Amino acid sequence: IEKGLPVQIHAVNESTIDFYLDVLEAFNNETPLAPGYVTVTHAEGITPMLLDRMAKLGVTVQVRSARVVNSRAWLVNELGESALEDPPLRVLANSNVKWGLGTDGTKAAQINPMITLSWAVTGRAINGDIILEKSQRLTREEALDAHTRSNASLLFRGDRLGQIAADYLADFVVLDRDYMTVPDTDIDNLKPVLTVVGGDVVFDESWTNP
Repeated sequence: IEKGLPVQIHAVNESTIDFYLDVLEAFNNETPLAPGYVTVTHAEGITPMLLDRMAKLGVTVQVRSARVVNSRAWLVNELGESALEDPPLRVLANSNVKWGLGTDGTKAAQINPMITLSWAVTGRAINGDIILEKSQRLTREEALDAHTRSNASLLFRGDRLGQIAADYLADFVVLDRDYMTVPDTDIDNLKPVLTVVGGDVVFDESWTNP
């Protein structure tokens, strides 16, 4: 932190995040934290009170969709009914904390962004179980923004990545259907037909399906 390097703290439970914030608050009294350089990753147990403390410190949050691989029964049996409201995506979206949404792949979870977007919007796991209550779900626009523009901002690349605009890198995918209009149950089945990185085509469906 003193050298201005980004710090990523992996913490899941409320008590663990609370502990790290105690440490960061004490550190901040001696050496002020640079906004955005400390990130809490995973953060399923984040609460409004913890988010208020993060906002004052300029700490950001990276949320993962790892629970999408679990069943509803497993979550309730292992973690209790409250797990069905974690991570609290709606609380995060309404907070003053910068945050982003991702998959936590490739070793800890699945890596398909469409599955993550589907989970954030519908609350459904891969097996179809509802594992995120409606009160914590996002709109399609919010989920997409959290997975693109917000993540670019967390990487300090918000001026070059995360959206299709003038002076931004031409990094984008063309999908087989419209993410904004397909039925909720089809979001996780969307497929890329074209992928462009830096203005160059790196994948074209016609290459494999002439």
